[in-house]
Amino acid sequence: MGESLEELCRLCAAFDPVKMPIFSSEGKQRNLIVKIQTCLRFKVRKLGSG
Repeated sequence: MGESLEELCRLCAAFDPVKMPIFSSEGKQRNLIVKIQTCLRFKVRKLGSG
């Protein structure tokens, strides 16, 4: 198993080469935050990088 934790999806815990940041412009355009919060009852928020 050569995958690192940085490659792990924090939502589904899968090692998948295809990922989309939910706060990216495409993620916002696809309403990923709303879909996650509606389907999974998670609170999604962007934290600072420090």
